[in-house]
Amino acid sequence: MSQNTEYTVDPSRLVSPDAAPADAAEEVSLRPKTLDDYIGQEKAKNNLRIYLRAAQQRGEP
Repeated sequence: MSQNTEYTVDPSRLVSPDAAPADAAEEVSLRPKTLDDYIGQEKAKNNLRIYLRAAQQRGEP
């Protein structure tokens, strides 16, 4: 037995996958700016430093 129920959704309550302009500014302020700003993952940070230094020495952007 199926019920045919009609629902109405308030468009202001819908979630969009697109970033809102206000979200972009907040996201930038929350992101770490340097590897030293990241907490933990020391081995991963050291590897990234090596990879970044090597890319710079090769003249890669």
